Amino acid sequence: MADSVTTSNIGSGSTMAWGSRDQSGDGAAIVAAPGAGKSVVIEEIYFWTTDPTTSVTVTPKFGTLTFLPMQLSSARPGMSIDRASGKEIRCSNNGAVYLNLGSAVAIQFMCFYNVR
Repeated sequence: MADSVTTSNIGSGSTMAWGSRDQSGDGAAIVAAPGAGKSVVIEEIYFWTTDPTTSVTVTPKFGTLTFLPMQLSSARPGMSIDRASGKEIRCSNNGAVYLNLGSAVAIQFMCFYNVR
């Protein structure tokens, strides 16, 4: 299975992107860079392994901002990042969103975002 991303406008300026990844490294952007002078603002992002018997490290990257690596396994098959703290997850100017995989293990994701 190759990287796959589908997007859909869900109203009020928000977009949902969902799909799958199964190749190590950054792979294709799950949210493309929006253009000069604009930034992607993450509302929520979820990712989970489709094979919880095999562990994989996922490192979310939002433009130039890299989150700590997160381990998906049978004990923790899914993770999420959201604005529960009240702070925005805002990519750098014209930055894309990636889910870097430490190994070639299949994951799926869903991301809600807007562009400002």
